Amino acid sequence: MARARSCAFGDVLRASLLDRVDQTSMTFLHRKSGMHADEWTGGALLQAAEAQAAIWRAEFGEGRFVLALSLPHGSAFVTALIAALICDICVVALPPSKPGDPKVPHIVQDCGARAVITTKDGATALEKCLTQNGPLACPIYSVDGTLLRVTEQPAKDVALRDDTILVQYTSGSTRLPKGVEMSGRNILENSALVARTWGLGQETVVVNWMPHYHDMGLMGCILFPILFGGTSVQMSPFDAIRKPLAWLQAVQDHGGTITGGPAFIFAECLKRISPADCIDLDLSSLKQVFCGAEPVPAELLPAFQKRFEASRLPENASFACYGMAEQGLFIAGAQLAKPGKPYGGLAPCRLTEQTRETLKIASADGHPVDDAEEGEIWVCGASTTAGYLNLDNETAQALVQSGDVTWLRTGDLGRIHGDDLFVTGRIKDMLIVNGRNVAATEVEWLAASFDDALNRYAAAVFAPDTLQPAQAVLLIELIDKTRSFEGGVPLRKSIEQAVRGALGVHLVDIRFLPRGSLDKTSSGKVRRNVAAKQYATGSMTLGLGAEVMSELT
Repeated sequence: MARARSCAFGDVLRASLLDRVDQTSMTFLHRKSGMHADEWTGGALLQAAEAQAAIWRAEFGEGRFVLALSLPHGSAFVTALIAALICDICVVALPPSKPGDPKVPHIVQDCGARAVITTKDGATALEKCLTQNGPLACPIYSVDGTLLRVTEQPAKDVALRDDTILVQYTSGSTRLPKGVEMSGRNILENSALVARTWGLGQETVVVNWMPHYHDMGLMGCILFPILFGGTSVQMSPFDAIRKPLAWLQAVQDHGGTITGGPAFIFAECLKRISPADCIDLDLSSLKQVFCGAEPVPAELLPAFQKRFEASRLPENASFACYGMAEQGLFIAGAQLAKPGKPYGGLAPCRLTEQTRETLKIASADGHPVDDAEEGEIWVCGASTTAGYLNLDNETAQALVQSGDVTWLRTGDLGRIHGDDLFVTGRIKDMLIVNGRNVAATEVEWLAASFDDALNRYAAAVFAPDTLQPAQAVLLIELIDKTRSFEGGVPLRKSIEQAVRGALGVHLVDIRFLPRGSLDKTSSGKVRRNVAAKQYATGSMTLGLGAEVMSELT
């Protein structure tokens, strides 16, 4: 029965592609003398995936096993993903291989991959990444089934749950990524929840620039559009980050009805797209623009709406949403009929009747708290993962049984006010000041408000000494990579005094860093834990125009 359950997802996926057998299902954009569009019908995607699946079964045999995909943006990744899912091979999407980055070797070993699938051009870099701490843990194959690198080591023996079809590794903001086991039912239920909540269907055109190894890109913008019968346009994350205008131009050129991303891309659009760039920009096809970072600053989406009002961005198109890999993708958030009211400097995340039933704000002992009171966000429902791969203790800590309901402790703090959820931050990122919680983002956003050169989305506040929780360090990047900065003592004094006066936090060190200095997750969130470790070991740069903080006090 377990195999039948997992194959059922493949059957649904195949049927969804056949529903658009002669219609465009996915368009891939490539930067080549402008932006070239490569359209694929549902039938073409399915045919390519079935050919790929036949190669893998001939090479690796029958039975269930894991394949890790180390492929760039484009049709090769998508057809490989579909191939695995239609023939009951569990799949893992890998982030890019970077020298010295421990994430990829960890994921490959942790999931017990039978092989890593890559391109012939990418094999050398992938091998260097996978062997940085020891011998190659599994063979490397190209998408056409050619063996590129050999290993005699057997894959790690991993006990996948019977119905796991995909292992989605978390961004790893505080540690090495954890493998979230997703069943076919989890994915189908979450896709259906998104489609119902946002009114998505056959006429929907999703424009996606987000990485395919992150849940927003993989689930929300690749798999879900196929499942709810719409179409999607896939562009490289590098193109959107290099030139945010290219993202909005893709929406215009392909009639996108929904798009979105983390908070930083909206900030990039505001900073790097001028009114002159928007003269011929037409965003009237859009119905919804989601912002999936948590927390979302109250002023960000209204500013985005106002900036692109002249480009015919529909009124109230932009809205905040909330989700996580452990739920497949989506937990809550819906378009507002009129601008929502911010609370505590945060944008509202609208709850529907259905999403509210699957969510509660809990005290430390798991009991619901009063309306508008802060607590941990707990979620439940058919989208919820059954656990983390190879991490029984962490699974037991995260999943709490209450009667017939299994609750997932998200580790996020939030409050419900009226019909809205406000996500205030991660529990692990909280500073304790006189017995109350102060979110790291509160300090970071306040500090960034003192100079336009400072990037609130690329900052890390943490307590360097757990015995002194009211004392903290602020590391914050400059927005412009090429800009020189002479912030000096006056700016540091202003920030330190404002943060101490408003929040009670004493900043014992403030450092202004070049753009790109802080380690970030695939969704652009700063890894504060990593920054704290680098600071403690002395491997963090002193920063631009650095002066010792003793001059402030």
